[in-house]
Amino acid sequence: MAAEIRRQVRDKTSRHLARVMPSFRVVSDIPDHLQELLERLDGMESNSRRD
Repeated sequence: MAAEIRRQVRDKTSRHLARVMPSFRVVSDIPDHLQELLERLDGMESNSRRD
């Protein structure tokens, strides 16, 4: 299953669709409170991987 997902993600068509879909665009100016929440989430994920 993992190999199939990797294959699909690497596919040119999938990459093109991800680039043109608004929900997959990177936003550079997110509100501070959302940035703080994302940083907290990243920290929690990092800690859970170490355990």
